[in-house]
Amino acid sequence: MSRAWYSSASLFPIITAFALASGFLLARWVFPAPVQAQQTVTLASLQISIWPEFDRPSSLVILDGKLASSVTLPVDLTVRIPAAARTPNAVAVAAPDGSLLQAAYTTAAADGDIIVKFTSNSAVFRVEYYDPALVINGDARSFTFRWKCDFAVAAVGLMVQEPYGAQKLAGKPALAPAGTGLYGLNYDAASLGALPAGGTVSLDLTYTKSGSTLSATAVGPTQSAAAAPASNPTQSGGSLYWILGAAGVGLLVVGGGALWYSRRTPVPRPRRLVSQSRRRRAEPVRPRPAAGKPAAPVAAAMGARSGVPAAAAKEPASATLAEAPAGFCVNCGQRQLAGDQFCRQCGTPVRE
Repeated sequence: MSRAWYSSASLFPIITAFALASGFLLARWVFPAPVQAQQTVTLASLQISIWPEFDRPSSLVILDGKLASSVTLPVDLTVRIPAAARTPNAVAVAAPDGSLLQAAYTTAAADGDIIVKFTSNSAVFRVEYYDPALVINGDARSFTFRWKCDFAVAAVGLMVQEPYGAQKLAGKPALAPAGTGLYGLNYDAASLGALPAGGTVSLDLTYTKSGSTLSATAVGPTQSAAAAPASNPTQSGGSLYWILGAAGVGLLVVGGGALWYSRRTPVPRPRRLVSQSRRRRAEPVRPRPAAGKPAAPVAAAMGARSGVPAAAAKEPASATLAEAPAGFCVNCGQRQLAGDQFCRQCGTPVRE
């Protein structure tokens, strides 16, 4: 009795600790911890690229942002795009190797804009959209760009890609030639300095262009942006893993079915062909003549090989039944006729 009581008592602390831990986890699941206050997000730089008439008769806008070093990752970001854009063309974050990976995002309408929300594990992100505010009137083009930024930015830059065949491109604020860039097209740039949180970036752009040929058509097949982001199976819900998993299961099912069917279905055995060597073994053994005795005639030897009795070639076609062959000589292989007591070739007694 005392021993049993001692064992139960020694287990009591372990059971108590397990119960407390289970209760703590259950409480955290039922009553999640309150969300901590959102940190203040600031950008070290923001590059705004505008590509009019690139692959659509509108303007492609590319927002490349870089978070300040004081921002703790991962971080939730919100980026505004005009309501007329309807949806972003791409949302991406930078991978450790510098490539861009597509990021999962949500959208919501607010204050005449579309709010794009996503989480970034990287200090570098990108948002693209098409702005339909480009006005085409004959050869004259004009584009009014207005974009509100929810973050404070230390340095904002503008980069405009001149459309293929464009002339007399001018902007307000003023743009300076920046040389030839992607796809062999000319670029113009402007530095706007710092931007406070909630500030607006503005650009009024004009140029002339004859015809409606898009830049992407003129310079060859291209993607819709400077560097289209690669897909990220982790951030896109792991759809690639689901596809590979489903393909693996399908292969297992097909292979298992084929194995089951092969075991249940009898396989017809191929007809065995008698080899030439076995045919030879099936033929009667032709003993060789003893030493010193004359060999059988060539015709008899050839008849033995071909299965045609050599004596048949010697006997007339009208041979009687009494003259029918009865066997072979055990010494020389000569065909014997019925009634022979000695071999007609070598004289060996006939064995019955």
